[in-house]
Amino acid sequence: FFVGTLIQLATGAALSPRRRAPRPSPFWPAGPELTHPMLRRVPVRRGCLALAPPMQAKAVPLARLGERIDGAIDELKVTRRRVDWKGLMMLTKGKLTAWVVISAMPGYLITAPMIEPLTFSALAVGTFMTSGGSQVINQIIEKERDAKMNRTRGRPLPMGHISEGDAKMLAGGLTTVGMGVLAAGVNPMTAAVAGSTIALYAGVYTPMKVLTPYNTHVGAVAGSLPVLMGFTAAGCCLGSLQPWPLFVMQTLWQFPHFYALAWIHREDYIRGGFAMFPLADAQGYDTAKLIAPWMAGIAAFPFLAVGCGATSYGFLATAALPTGFWMYTFAQFAANPSRRTARRFYLGSVSYLIAALALYVCHHQTPPGAEEPHWRRETRDLCAKLLYHTSFGYPDSPPGEVAGGCHGLQSEETAPE
Repeated sequence: FFVGTLIQLATGAALSPRRRAPRPSPFWPAGPELTHPMLRRVPVRRGCLALAPPMQAKAVPLARLGERIDGAIDELKVTRRRVDWKGLMMLTKGKLTAWVVISAMPGYLITAPMIEPLTFSALAVGTFMTSGGSQVINQIIEKERDAKMNRTRGRPLPMGHISEGDAKMLAGGLTTVGMGVLAAGVNPMTAAVAGSTIALYAGVYTPMKVLTPYNTHVGAVAGSLPVLMGFTAAGCCLGSLQPWPLFVMQTLWQFPHFYALAWIHREDYIRGGFAMFPLADAQGYDTAKLIAPWMAGIAAFPFLAVGCGATSYGFLATAALPTGFWMYTFAQFAANPSRRTARRFYLGSVSYLIAALALYVCHHQTPPGAEEPHWRRETRDLCAKLLYHTSFGYPDSPPGEVAGGCHGLQSEETAPE
């Protein structure tokens, strides 16, 4: 009631006249029809004031007055909308964007002498925002084609849950703010790499998807550029050899991953009008032959990493497990192409990428003359302390010697003369 009164006072609107208002009275009139109160104070007699409606006001039934107040509140009330997080994640392809962020982290971890929380956070947030913005641009361009495909017709743009104008505003905001976060929180070079990724992915790769099946080659490069962002965030020069082994591995990985996905959803991609090599292969054997050279490159990657001095020899042994498992799923797909074997091979690519990135970080060797990351020194020293012979019940071990033949871990004060 009071809200309705305030609305009327603020807007100056008068109630719709129905009957003439009663004459001013020192008492508020009683009855089924009452005028709106608290609009004016009318002097009744000297020294006394009483509430009364203005002389020009008209009486309104209580029922109609309540309807008008409710209508005014409904019109002027600001409704609090709940954020549709699911729709937002679909619009920015949240899962794919999370993988982009993960691929940018190893370069920073193996290159930065000291992990700075603010820089690390800015790298993660900026990468997520720029990648999400490029995914929104991709969906704006492919809005009509997404509406024809079963796996994409439920996205917010084809469903009409968000307008194209709002999607453009979201894309512009994410890319602009994301590049600003990278430039201010990390360095301008990292922001430049992010901008190149957006231009290559949204400006070149997306239009090429309907023109030529070689679009995957461009998309593989665009999908691997975030790897370089981690190195530039740590101040590494892209002219050095250090960033490129990991970039090569992720580029090789893109082809089997996306060829398997394209073959699984080939009917959908044909319906959407896309051009990809696996779409013309109904049996799957040609797709397996197409994937085989790239899998050979994946198998050779550990030898490449060790040969160029990027990792220790231990990487050959540890990388054999995820590589062997992925090769096994590929052999199953090549021998018996089906949606089940193709999906298993596709999921194997995801597990391989996680394991390969983690093992590469563990076995990475700092180039000569470069400062080793602090976390690696701390981890190595902790492991060495835990591996003292005395901790395993060998009190007669030579002073200063640890398991594995390492020496020199005792300080000068405790070392024997």
